[in-house]
Amino acid sequence: MFNSLGRLTPVPAATVTINVASATGELCLASGGPIRCLQIMVTLGGQIRMCDPALAVGDAQACT
Repeated sequence: MFNSLGRLTPVPAATVTINVASATGELCLASGGPIRCLQIMVTLGGQIRMCDPALAVGDAQACT
């Protein structure tokens, strides 16, 4: 939940990471599988970012 300033409430101890995996149970690319799984990260300040953990560090869409 977010407050009127766009911040998470209640405040978590760290960034919240939500892993979006395959609905059929297949492995993600990051683990050697064929499915592109993504992560959604919500920072303490309320910034929301979606990234791909299979991409190399330095790529704008990679999870760093």
